[in-house]
Amino acid sequence: ERGEVVARERVVLNGLVLSHRTINYSRYHPTEAAELFVRSTLIDESSPFEYPFILHNRKAADKVSTLLASVGRLNRIELEERLVQFYLERLRGISSSVEFHRFVKAELQRNASAFECTKEYLAPGGGLPSDTEAFPDSIEIGGAAIDLHYRYEPGRERDGVTLALPLALARRIPARMLDGAIAGLKEQQVSYLIRSLPKELRKRIEAIPSISRHIAHHPTLQDAPLLEGIVSVLQRDFSIQVNPRSLSLDSLPLHLRPRIEVRVGKGRTVSGRDLDEILAQVTPTHGDDVTSDLGAWKDLRSTWEREEVILWDFGDIPEKIEVTKVAGVPMYVYPTLRWEDDARVALRLLDSEDEACTVSQVGIRRLARIVLSREVQEIKKQAKSVDSFKQLLVLFCNVDEMKDQVVEATLSRMFEAEVVYPLREESFAKLLQKAKERMPNLVGTILQHAKECLELRRTLIGMKRPHAGMRSELDELIPVTFVASTPFEHLQHLPRYLKGMILRCERAEKDPGRYDERVQQLMKYVDLVRKGGTSMPPQLRWMVEEFKISLFAQELGTQYPISATRLDKFLDGHARKGT
Repeated sequence: ERGEVVARERVVLNGLVLSHRTINYSRYHPTEAAELFVRSTLIDESSPFEYPFILHNRKAADKVSTLLASVGRLNRIELEERLVQFYLERLRGISSSVEFHRFVKAELQRNASAFECTKEYLAPGGGLPSDTEAFPDSIEIGGAAIDLHYRYEPGRERDGVTLALPLALARRIPARMLDGAIAGLKEQQVSYLIRSLPKELRKRIEAIPSISRHIAHHPTLQDAPLLEGIVSVLQRDFSIQVNPRSLSLDSLPLHLRPRIEVRVGKGRTVSGRDLDEILAQVTPTHGDDVTSDLGAWKDLRSTWEREEVILWDFGDIPEKIEVTKVAGVPMYVYPTLRWEDDARVALRLLDSEDEACTVSQVGIRRLARIVLSREVQEIKKQAKSVDSFKQLLVLFCNVDEMKDQVVEATLSRMFEAEVVYPLREESFAKLLQKAKERMPNLVGTILQHAKECLELRRTLIGMKRPHAGMRSELDELIPVTFVASTPFEHLQHLPRYLKGMILRCERAEKDPGRYDERVQQLMKYVDLVRKGGTSMPPQLRWMVEEFKISLFAQELGTQYPISATRLDKFLDGHARKGT
């Protein structure tokens, strides 16, 4: 309360306390009082003073702690003593707030940096690592300087380096870009990540001399995010294949994984080590910052994006465009043609190459439909022939819905297997040409397959003795949307599969024992198809259909050799790829 270092004085005579009072300690021990004043007001985090140099010096001490710890030379007590000594040399025995304010204000008027401590003072004698630039005070992202705050608090939440990001910027940066943002941490990060690999792979990599240093300082890591860079270097330099999912960021100790602090408005921050988890905690109402207003992204959008595209009149588009750098690593956006919710094609810039490629496959085909509008009208006209077998659609689906399916199936076949990415005008022209070549007689072929399937379906439904589970298998093979949802290469085989079901019913009745044996061979794979969902490769379903033919209707012939052994081999290969 008095703003000075005080002590309690007691006067005692023969064990009897005659008096006690609070005294100014500096009158009796000025040197000790000055040191106590410095430790309690300038070193401790709960400093009552708000001069900028106090925070500056605290940050400098934290950064020096990080630098020294990175080379195994940290003595935290000695470092704190250096900072205390720095203040004592400049404050000249001051031990009260009144003296402190008067002296500091006068000195700062003469020299604004009079009380700012340097890293060299805190670590004299060349104790700091030679490459201090590997631990920068800030990094540039999108034209903005992002401050880095270093803390040496082992085991505590704030240990390590903290990046302070505005919400708008946090929403634009892929999380993987920040993991390797501090160059000085990369060698230790690589070492820990290698240890997280499966044992056999880890031993093979660790046997390479200085492997962590080689990877950390490789030029590839200057141009790629941390995990992607490690995988790339191991593949290129040592022919070692590593699945990126095998590298676990959770294996990194806290001080080696940057802490991210996102400002969400009104003085509130959300922090953690995983940017995606942080953003999941931020509700849309926190959207004070609008990502589209960020300078670097806004400029690129105005240059490249188009709200509506009806012709390919923009030439070739780059595969990727650099928008900014994150700690020197380029960050790109990827042009794509996107089919918007209001039924128009727009040229957009996306953050993910995989997403851009996927989105473009839909957008490009929608643009092709616009360009080939006359051909599309002709397809719709031909699809009206569905009326010729509309009696087969009773209790199955609406006639107009079937016409729409025929149109969709025709257009899907016309543009099938043509990937136009990156966005090249010549590739789009080839797509259109290929579509025109496929168009003649295509609608008639699809109508023929659809009609035959519906006739066979009616026959199967009328079977007096269907085999067990037939109706379920029939509905799976011929759902209401089968014409549009079945790829053309398999649509043409559906009649054969349905004929196989008819023969299967006959075999089940004639020789039940043998039939049951073959069903046992089959059901393992049927269950895999039903339960596997998206985890199973799409071709497995059609391989199982061919296997049914080989088991119950050999006279119809299979598209290719198929057996339980071949199916098991295919599944083993798929499992190995997954790992």
